[in-house]
Amino acid sequence: QPILVAVDQRTPMKFGSVRCFKSVMAAHTGAMALWSALHSGERIGGVVLGDTKLSDTRPKRSQHAVLSVIGDLVAAGAPTASAVAPEHSMADLLQQLERIARPGTRIFLISDFHDLFDDETIAPLRRLARKTQLVALWVSDPLEAELPSARFYAVTDGRTHSQLDTHTADTRAAYARDYQSQREQATRKLRELRV
Repeated sequence: QPILVAVDQRTPMKFGSVRCFKSVMAAHTGAMALWSALHSGERIGGVVLGDTKLSDTRPKRSQHAVLSVIGDLVAAGAPTASAVAPEHSMADLLQQLERIARPGTRIFLISDFHDLFDDETIAPLRRLARKTQLVALWVSDPLEAELPSARFYAVTDGRTHSQLDTHTADTRAAYARDYQSQREQATRKLRELRV
């Protein structure tokens, strides 16, 4: 069974408050899946979604295929001097997977899925889920699920600076509810698609 490991390495993944960036966790997870599949004798390949480049390695039963995908992960995951608006979307990744995945392929899709349910993404996701075995691995950070303790925090996106006030319990509760609601909605939608 061919296995494809698809990893999101765009700018929104280059964030982390504990241990490492989400992009690093996604790269580690993808590399583990690749090596594990190779040791099981599977044909493996991958697709790496970067801000400016979409790279793919077609499935082969070789160490070279694993190293090729890992090279793409390193290149796409490298930090940039300033925040870059991604040129590629999740829809681009899914369309590339559609082109290279044969029926029955197992696909591990690793991302924070911040744009998974955009209008142009649903159709290729649905088609891909019909012909392949699609497994979604959601990478998140604790700070996305819950605001930090009550204080004033300086925040920046690389261009503008602001201050975040987390003193209000209602604000912290609403933030946590929004995240949980998004996550539940995404999980429900993925299950409907048999992902």
